[in-house]
Amino acid sequence: MKKVIGFIMTFVLIAGLLPGSCRAAGKKFSDVPDSQWYAVYINELSGHKNQIIGGYPGGRFGPADDVLAAQLITMVLRSKGYTNLKYYQGYVDKALELGLVKKGEFDSYTRVITRAEIARVIARAVKGEKFPENLTDYKALIKDFDSIPEAFREDILKVYYLGIVEGGPGGYNPGGSTSRAAASKMILAMLEPKYRATVTLRIDDEYILHDGYKIHMNKNGNSYYIGVAIDKDFLFEGEELRVSISLYRNDLDKQWEETEKLLASKFGENAAKQIVDYASQKNLENYRTMRISKKFTFGGQDISVGSLEGDDILTVTIYEPK
Repeated sequence: MKKVIGFIMTFVLIAGLLPGSCRAAGKKFSDVPDSQWYAVYINELSGHKNQIIGGYPGGRFGPADDVLAAQLITMVLRSKGYTNLKYYQGYVDKALELGLVKKGEFDSYTRVITRAEIARVIARAVKGEKFPENLTDYKALIKDFDSIPEAFREDILKVYYLGIVEGGPGGYNPGGSTSRAAASKMILAMLEPKYRATVTLRIDDEYILHDGYKIHMNKNGNSYYIGVAIDKDFLFEGEELRVSISLYRNDLDKQWEETEKLLASKFGENAAKQIVDYASQKNLENYRTMRISKKFTFGGQDISVGSLEGDDILTVTIYEPK
């Protein structure tokens, strides 16, 4: 009798993140009020065309429940379009086939998955993402980095850098569990960059690394020489970063220098030089009659350079990846 009860409980826990007949896709869960921080993530995933998550019988989601290994693996695979596999073994087999999971890494797929293990699965799922050469520098932002097992460090750095999985006040907590609500946020961030956290690393007293861009900043967080908009509140939809150059200032050469450094940190020296060589044709002497307008594409991202006739401000706008 105990074995039967144990099987039933395990099945209910596992099935909780699968789409089922208990609710229509996109329908609100009884325990996910719109006022909660996690509502947007859960509602987005439940209404996704791939039906990435589902709820428990009775219409609840259980946002505070720990996510299990099988559930997390299923969410990742469903987000990538694998929607017709048998739960949960079919998803585990596909994960093994794709290399998202390797044989022997989990002693059980029905147990709670650790935060370190989540990072490993997601890092493998986003293998097409680009990472900076100085990725290891970001360990300075993770207080408990030295306590993270060596085998997980690179994967944790990757998902942390991308803003898919965040840490807390005490660090990353690699051995800790993750709630179903938090797991939903991670999966949506993996799918859509607009839901990712922005990671900023101060290199020294002058420079920060923000989303892979090296930006000249002072200790108070203000940009030197060039105006750099990085806060989403100051950017239009689809923009990743915007640089403003003031043509009327006497430090114009320094502004071009810092702009080129910023662009080179993300797109390489050759791309940065092409952009700045074009943009710097306009200066204080000819700004009244010259119009600058051109679009570049490097690394899958569009970069526009623009300034109207009579405008003494020139902008370089970098758009989010296509």
